[in-house]
Parts: sequence; C-alpha cells; structure tokens
Amino acid sequence: TVQHLASVLASSGGISSISCLLINNNNFSTLPGGAGSNNSAFRYIKLTNSLDLSYNQISYIEPYAFWGQSQLKYLYLKGNKINYLKRETFSGLSNLLYLDLDSNNVGYYSASLDLVFSDLASLNYLVLSNNGVGDRALTNATFAGLTRLILLYLKNNWLKVEQTAGIFAPLGQLTHLDLSY
Repeated sequence: TVQHLASVLASSGGISSISCLLINNNNFSTLPGGAGSNNSAFRYIKLTNSLDLSYNQISYIEPYAFWGQSQLKYLYLKGNKINYLKRETFSGLSNLLYLDLDSNNVGYYSASLDLVFSDLASLNYLVLSNNGVGDRALTNATFAGLTRLILLYLKNNWLKVEQTAGIFAPLGQLTHLDLSY
C-alpha cells in the first residue's frame, strides 16, 4: 500500500521529507485518509514539491488522504480509475499549484463536483480531461474558491457549451479554457 511505502521510506535512513516522489505505474487501488495526520496516506513523510501517482489502479481517494502535505505543489493522478471525489479529498493541499486528473472516471459516477476543489485556493492548473464529466456534474459551486486558476482543461467530456453559463464565473484569472471534444 502507499501508506506502507511511506512508512518504509521514513524508517529506512530517517527520510522525513522528499521533494519529488514518483510511484506511478504501480497497482495502488486506494489512498487511505482520515481527519488528522495519523491516518493520511503519507503521514510518515513530507512531500515538498511533487507526487506522481499516475497510471495506478486508484479508484478511490479517502477524505484527508493528503492531510499534512501543505508544501506539495504538483499532484499527478492521471490514468487511474478514480470515480468519486468528495469535498475533503484534497484537504490539506493549501499550496497545490497543479492538479492532473486526466483520464479517470470522475464524471461517470459523481453526481456533482460541487466544492471538491474548494480547499485548493492556490491552484493555477487543473486538468479534468477525458473523465466523462457532463453538465450535471458542474454547477456554479464546482470551481468556487479557485480564484487563481489560469488554465482549465475539460477536453473530451460531455459538456454542452450552452449549458455552462455561470460555471466559470469564479475563475477571474482564467486565461486558457479547453472545452474541445
């Protein structure tokens, strides 16, 4: 498990912080969480720059899985099987700049993405392409709090442009929006 790997890293040689952790292309299926640092997936180490969990088998990220990782800047979750996100999924990532959720199943099962990204006030780049995100998943509250977002990729989803009115209103800094199909 991811939690075991983080524990091993911390106990072997006293590694307490890592700038870049690449654990992509493994078979991790969930990221454990729980309010408070005693339960989060990476409770044994501090991630100071980037974490790549791309192309695993992750279908669910428990709330607060990233608790205590406020220094993390880049999070790559591309090519997993993530099918549901809660508001607390990304809690603790207050300085995250880049979030890549490309090619998951987020839109197929999530009735709504309301406030899922609300704790990511520093986020500049959000990639939600190839997720089956439809009009029902996006509301005026989906991007609430993302006032620093400058790039939003929603490519290859099931959005109808005429039904997206007001959804992007909170994104005053947005300079690049990809709605292509």
